[in-house]
Amino acid sequence: MLKSLMDAQVTSLVGQDTFDAVLGLARHLPVGAITMLVGLADEHRRKMLDWAAASFNTVRPFDLDALDPEIKDDLALLAELREYFAAVDPSTPAPGSWSAMLFDAVSKGKLTESEARGALRSYVIPSLDTTIYAKANLLYNLASAPDQWRMLKEDRSLIPSAVLEGVRYSAVARWFARVAVEDYAADGAVIPKGRRVMLMYGSANRDERHYADPDRFDVTRNPVDQLGWGTGPHMCLGMHLAKLEMEVLLESLLERVEHLEADAPTIGINAGLYGIDSLPMRLPATAGTV
Repeated sequence: MLKSLMDAQVTSLVGQDTFDAVLGLARHLPVGAITMLVGLADEHRRKMLDWAAASFNTVRPFDLDALDPEIKDDLALLAELREYFAAVDPSTPAPGSWSAMLFDAVSKGKLTESEARGALRSYVIPSLDTTIYAKANLLYNLASAPDQWRMLKEDRSLIPSAVLEGVRYSAVARWFARVAVEDYAADGAVIPKGRRVMLMYGSANRDERHYADPDRFDVTRNPVDQLGWGTGPHMCLGMHLAKLEMEVLLESLLERVEHLEADAPTIGINAGLYGIDSLPMRLPATAGTV
């Protein structure tokens, strides 16, 4: 289903004038995928994108006693988000969907209702803006490296590797904070128990001690251990959906597009996320496909 939706969208854009690839491609699947696979009604599509952006934009220090207007607006959106997920009727999700299975687990005593609603919220919200940014970043990186695009055209088996390399090369999560549960030694320094630590995902993904020539975008690298989606107990719940969407996007493009042409992007200013808000792009058709 996702592939057919993406195929139709790419076909409508191939050979057309310059369009915004964020609106035309990167945003095309995420909320629709939530509707189809997670099983939630699509009446709050626009709001879900706003809620997701607010969730990550508030991942920063701020003074509760002196809030600026932007933070106030974001906190109001987060209140709406909590109200929405607290009010989801367990009988309304589409049969067989992920949310339906969560509430079924509640009825069988495998989960508490609070756990199910928390899992639902934790799956949906990080699967939106993060995935949109990851796709837009990947499109720009491929447009900027035509040799890498040609490799994909010649060998479609590199698609999963290209997706991982896109997330490694342009890590979407700027940072998160964690608290050390015990004294932790790292590179000659000791992080004391109880201290807060800032994790810089983009820096980790370009660590020259781990990746050869880390500042080069290379679709053959296959960085299965990249940290753009976290790791261990903090690994992103929505990463499998994100990978699926990104792979489907590349498959549709590779089948129909000769190469990617992009102009200078507009980078977003979200405090918690790094990505492209607007990307002028053109899709010249592969010979014989139009």
